[in-house]
Amino acid sequence: MYMGNYSIAEQNFKRALLCNEDIVGDQAHTQLKGLVYQNLGCLYELMGNFDEAETMYEKAVKIASSKGADVANPRIYDLDYCLANIEIRRKNVLNAIESIVSLIKLSPNS
Repeated sequence: MYMGNYSIAEQNFKRALLCNEDIVGDQAHTQLKGLVYQNLGCLYELMGNFDEAETMYEKAVKIASSKGADVANPRIYDLDYCLANIEIRRKNVLNAIESIVSLIKLSPNS
């Protein structure tokens, strides 16, 4: 991600959010905003800022599961996995196990 230059990556992701801020009601732009939140979550996770990563992932989940979004959106599963991974990295093993069990229930054949 920008060859380790996290501050440039963060600036660009935040700029992308600002570009989409004025566009409302367009499902494609809303989902794009969700992808930016997901990427910010990944960035903050790489930086070890788990609280901020969790916030970004949760915003992305909210968008991915919003009204008008594809009900079978695989990004929801991926984002839930990212949230479980944060719990593992925080060493909250019980929370991580609960999250992973929920993921298995969501997609038992995966």
